Parts: sequence; structure tokens; C-alpha cells
Amino acid sequence: MKRPSVRPSVRPSVRPSVRPSVRPSVRPSVRPSVRPSSVRPSVRPSRPSSSVRPSVRPSVVRPSVRPSVRPSVRPSVRPSVRRPCPSVRRRPSVPDGQIRLLDGGYYYGRVEIYHDRRWGTVCDDSWGLQDANVVCRQLGFPSAVAAHTDAYYGQGTGPILLDDVQCEGYETRLEYCPSGGWYTHNCDHQEDAGVECSNDFYMTTPFPWGIDGDVRLMGGLRSNEGRVEIYYYGTWYTVCDDSWDNADATVVCRQLGYFDPAQAVGGAYFGFGFGDILLDDVECYGWESTLLDCPNAGLFQHNCWNSQEAGVICGNEEYGRVRLVGGSVPTEGRVEIFNNNEWGTICDDLWQREDAEVICRQLGYSDVDEYFLDQAYFGEGYGPIMERLSCDGDEAHWQQCSYSGWNTPYCEHYEDVGVRCLAGVEGDVRLRNGYSRGSSYEGRVELFYDGGWYTVCDDGWDTADATVVCRQLGFKGSAEALDSAYFGAGSDPIILDDVNCGGWESTLLECPSSGLFVHNCQHTEDAGVRCSSDEDGDARLIGGLSQYEGRVEVLYDGKWNTICDDSWDTRDASVICRQLGYEGTDAVFGNAYFGPGRGDILMDEVKCTGDESTLLDCPSDGFYIHNCDHSEDSGVRCLHNGKD
Repeated sequence: MKRPSVRPSVRPSVRPSVRPSVRPSVRPSVRPSVRPSSVRPSVRPSRPSSSVRPSVRPSVVRPSVRPSVRPSVRPSVRPSVRRPCPSVRRRPSVPDGQIRLLDGGYYYGRVEIYHDRRWGTVCDDSWGLQDANVVCRQLGFPSAVAAHTDAYYGQGTGPILLDDVQCEGYETRLEYCPSGGWYTHNCDHQEDAGVECSNDFYMTTPFPWGIDGDVRLMGGLRSNEGRVEIYYYGTWYTVCDDSWDNADATVVCRQLGYFDPAQAVGGAYFGFGFGDILLDDVECYGWESTLLDCPNAGLFQHNCWNSQEAGVICGNEEYGRVRLVGGSVPTEGRVEIFNNNEWGTICDDLWQREDAEVICRQLGYSDVDEYFLDQAYFGEGYGPIMERLSCDGDEAHWQQCSYSGWNTPYCEHYEDVGVRCLAGVEGDVRLRNGYSRGSSYEGRVELFYDGGWYTVCDDGWDTADATVVCRQLGFKGSAEALDSAYFGAGSDPIILDDVNCGGWESTLLECPSSGLFVHNCQHTEDAGVRCSSDEDGDARLIGGLSQYEGRVEVLYDGKWNTICDDSWDTRDASVICRQLGYEGTDAVFGNAYFGPGRGDILMDEVKCTGDESTLLDCPSDGFYIHNCDHSEDSGVRCLHNGKD
């Protein structure tokens, strides 16, 4: 985004008059002095290059004093960079410059930055997409979708730490961007800046669950290999490959539950990560409990690029295997995962379709038939229990998802979850990455063929094509055709281009096209659809962590609208929950608890008796008559099988 060289000469009267009306048209060529003192060397040591990856990374020479065999007696003096008690997992202090998003969701919200031992907000003067891109990349997302101003996600309460942020877009942290300086501003919290990040790929920061020092492997073809990422204060970071060797890899693999041998690889062998690099010059002995216990150059102290990220290949591929137990056919059963030399189960807390999709995909099935078979539907299992598995749905295996841990005190085996997977029929279609998490009525179109799912190019994509897709999925109403990767870009090959349906075909494969896998497209042209039943009064829940909670939205006059929370109570919520097929209401929410909606507010002062068929049947002030904004959107949590 090109920034204007001249700022508006007239600002609101509440601003100090001493503020210059014209911004310099040329950015300073020198970065602000507040950037950390760890400056990269002007000349980097040359690295060997080769067009062929070595099967084993050349060994790195270690100091001769490093023992090749674990010493029988540990050194009496530990390096000063090590934590005082490696047997205790302590929460490190917040790093200066850390970013968080508040009053939104895990990928959108008000921007807050940590400085001088306190959290503060950022003023929206000059705030644009380049600034938002830096924030999102720092949090582990690939890019930003939108930069928001005017306290779009509500007003903060702490100090305003930055103003006039002017990122170029290449910075890895917001604090590195030119700005007016810490605490220098002429703003109030009505101008707090916000962002919305792209979330259409595996999340490097999916949810704030985890323990500082946890590691995971990303980018590998199998679950026992990948780029090393380490969790630190709410964000996943990568590790530089300087001094990276098999002793360091051994610690990572053992931390993940694998046995020896462990192989270290570098040079971003498993692809580049996103965000900052946490560790450099890691010097493990091999007996440490976690990678954070190993001597290193210090947190965020490095002279590396993302092309130097470290990876590992662990030895025991048995870890992480998935199986279905207790079903009448191979495609169904209780989900069990092999962990630490024994089979364990998954608790049904927060279990949803995206989690089941990953399990079925890892087992080689094409899709999910039924995913919420909870309360030990296929019988109670044995062994450890995993809690709160949370996947985005695009992961290749469950290790790329987040989860809160094993053997927590909140789950028992009567909560073991099960799934029923689909083997797939050639020509099946599915919708992916809809804006409503787990939504089945909108998304990127994918078609099953020869054992795989493939996307469709949007050349010639129109309503007739969308109608065939929606009818194939069981929708009887209208269909909207969406192009230009509206629901995010896919990753698998493109199977169809120049689709030209008449609208009467039974499946998308029956429509004329340029031929299978014949196209001139990229995934930025992936086609999508939005299906509708075209029935006023239909309801849906948006923004929740499960399919039975979220912001209430009601279909009226062909569009989805929110409901104001004035007078919102359990009788109103019970109408929504019953309409959606749930047994009752667990909780009601106001103040945009599940995030603010968009579009119109349909109803205010809703006063249901609880017996109505739809919310439209309830008394209210009238359609589109209200004194609300989206900070007052209502929400519900429904009861599912008698429990929330």
C-alpha cells in the first residue's frame, strides 16, 4: 500500500495545534535508535550452496570439551544462561515488544504491545495495511486482511505506547518500525488501532494454550520430522541452525516423545517459518528436559535469517499414530492416539468438525461423515486422555494442531470422542474455510477425484455452477458464486477450469469444462460458493469455539443480520437453540462476547416467550429499528446432549 506523502492539513480540533500539518515526503533512511542493539554483522559468513539437498547435514564441529557420551556426573557449574531449576517449568517474563490482540478473536482484535513492564495500545494515526502486516507476521500469521482504526475492537485502558507508526512492511516486529517514539502521541483510546490477520492456513498461534518451552514440528511429510518451533509466551517461534547438531535434535525429539536416533537438519530444510527467531547458538548436552533448558545466545538474540531455520528427523515413527476402535466398520470408532508408548483417547471438550477432518485425513479417508460422537459413543477407552485438541482443518496430522495437554483433571473416559469418516466417492464436493468456523453452507469448492481433493478455477465461474454445487450438497435454495480465492487459496492441484454448467447437472463433474487438470490458473483464482435455504428466520452461530455457541445471526431479506443485546435473555436464546436442534440453553451473552458482527442489526428489545418457532416470531421494536451498534451483538451457548 502506497502511503500518502502529505497528511491532511486539518485535524480534529481536539488535537494540539503544534502538530505539523505536513509529514515529510521522504522516510528517514536510518531506523530508529530504539531497535535492539543486536545488530547483524555487515558481512555474513558464506554458507555452502548446492542444488541438491544432502541426505545428512554436514556435521558441525563442536568444541572438544563437549562429551560425546552423556557424562555420568553432570557439570557442577551450569552456564549462566540456563534457568535456575530445569526440573520446574517456570513462566518467563513477557519480552519487551511482545504483541497481543484483545477484544476480538485469536486472529483479530485491538493491537496491544508490551513495553517497560506494561501493556499499552497503538494510536491509529497513519495506521495502514503495512503496519498490520508486521503485527500479523510477528504473531505467526502470514499477512493481514485488514487494518482497523477508531477503536474498532473497543477502547483499551492502559497507556498509548506508539503513534504515527510507519512500517515499510519488511520488519519482523512492530517495535522495529519508525514511529513517534514510546509514549509520544496526541491521541486518546478512541483511536486505538486493530488488525485482522489471515487465518486460512495452519495457525502458528492457534490458541493461547500451551506451556512456555513446548516444541512442535512443522512442514514435514511425516509426523516425526519438520521445522522446529518453540512456544514462548503465546506465540510459536523458530530456531536458528547455528551450532545445531544431533544433541540438540535429541532434546527436541525426546521432548516430543520419540526415541533415539535423532537427526539435525538446517538451512530451512522443511521450509521457512513465519515470525521471529527465538533461539540461536543452541548448545544442548543431550540430557536436558526441554530445548529452553539448553545454553543459547539468549532469547531473540540472533544474527540469522529464516533461511537458516533448524529442523529435526526423529527416529520412532510409531508416536502420533491414530486408530479408530469399537466401530462396526473400519471407517468409524473411538479416536485413539499413540503417545509415550501407549494408546490414549481424546476428550470431547471443544471437539469440532475441523479436528475430525484432520483425524480422518491422517487415516487416509477423504472426509468426515459424523464428527461429534461424544460421551464414549463407541465405548470407553483406557490410558491417557488428551484435552482440547484444536485444529484448523487443513493440517496433515494432529501434531500440527494445538491441545492443552494429557491427563488433565477435567476429563474422564466417558467423554471419549469418536468419528465416522468417509472413504470418498469420485465427484463428491465439499466446502472449506468458510467464515463461520465449521460452516457447511459456504467455502472454497473442492472436488474428490482419484483419492484426493482438488480445487476449481474461477474462470467462467457463475451462479449456474454454484447452483450445481449447492444442490449436490443438499441445499435447495439460491446459490452465490464467489471468485478470486474469496475463502482463501487452496494448496492441492486445480482439477477444473472454464466450468460451464447448465444448472441442471447432478454433479460438478458432469458440467462442461476444459478437462481434468487442464487450466491456466493459480490458487488465487480458487472458486467458492455460498449456499442458502432462502428461508427468512434461519439462524446461525458465529465466532464460537464450538458449533453450539457463538454470535446470533438471523437470515432476513437474503442477508445475515445480528441481534442487539437489549433485553436479551434465556427465553430469547432458547428459541435460537431449539431452532438449531439443541436441547436447551446453557448461557446467554451480550456486549459482542463472540466478536462484533458486520452488516445490519435486525432486531432490538427482543422479548420471546420461549415457545416461538423462530426469532422473527418474537415481539421486538421492529425490523432494523434499534439504538445499538455491533459492540452490543448478542450470543448464546446451547446445550448439546444435555451438556455444554
